[in-house]
Amino acid sequence: MTVKLFKIFKPDPKKGVFRRYPDKECDYSGQPYMIDEFGGTKWIPENQKAFADNSWGNGDGLETVQEFYDRLEGLVRTILGFKHICGFCYKQLTDVEQEENGIYNYNRSEKFDMKRIAGIFNSLKTEEVGQGMFLKKGVDKSNLEMEKVLC
Repeated sequence: MTVKLFKIFKPDPKKGVFRRYPDKECDYSGQPYMIDEFGGTKWIPENQKAFADNSWGNGDGLETVQEFYDRLEGLVRTILGFKHICGFCYKQLTDVEQEENGIYNYNRSEKFDMKRIAGIFNSLKTEEVGQGMFLKKGVDKSNLEMEKVLC
């Protein structure tokens, strides 16, 4: 998963950086990139699997909670390893109906050890600047205008 993500976001000397909709982009003049929707790895706790027939999330199904922590850390580390990406907005905060890829359950109870989740984000030198939105520590926030970062 992290290798695929790395290939998507690594600038190609011939093509530049990844462009999903180049005809719909705003002008780029060196401002930092922020990934506006990142995460969504599906994890269903054992006590909820009986209700999960029609649920979905991003990535292959994981067998253990440790696999989730490992994947989350690998994906965050990959994204923050690029100089041109300054941060991300993690989604989903909570499970939503059949979309079971939140870090909290549908009823807002904790799905994971939240100290461990916070530890993953904090150990990777990020700071939370909004609900679920993280920037690399040291990024000059005065230059971050959301319309320029996210168009």
